Amino acid sequence: MTDASGMIRGTVADLLAAGHKRILLDLAKVTYLDSAAGIGELVASYVSALHNEAQLKLLRAGKNVNRVLEIVGLHTVFEIYDDEATAIRSFGSSQLVSTAM
Repeated sequence: MTDASGMIRGTVADLLAAGHKRILLDLAKVTYLDSAAGIGELVASYVSALHNEAQLKLLRAGKNVNRVLEIVGLHTVFEIYDDEATAIRSFGSSQLVSTAM
C-alpha cells in the first residue's frame, strides 16, 4: 500500500521552485489517501500551483483515491484523467512535468 500524504506537497513545491507550470501527478501507485493529511497535501499543492500561475492535474487516481476526492467534494476542483495522452493534451502545447507518486 502506498500513502502519498507525505510526499505530494514537497514534490510539487520542488517542481514549482524549478519553474514548472504544468504538473501532472500520476497517482497510479497510490492506494490510500488519508482524508485529512493526504487531502490537505493535495489542496495545499493545488493552491501553491495557482499562486505560481501553474496548473496541477491528477492522473490515474484509483478507486479508493477517487472515492475520497468525491466524499470531500474535490473531484469538481481537480481535473482528473484516466488516460495519460488525454491529460497531456489538456495542457495544450506547454511544457509538462509528469510525476509518479
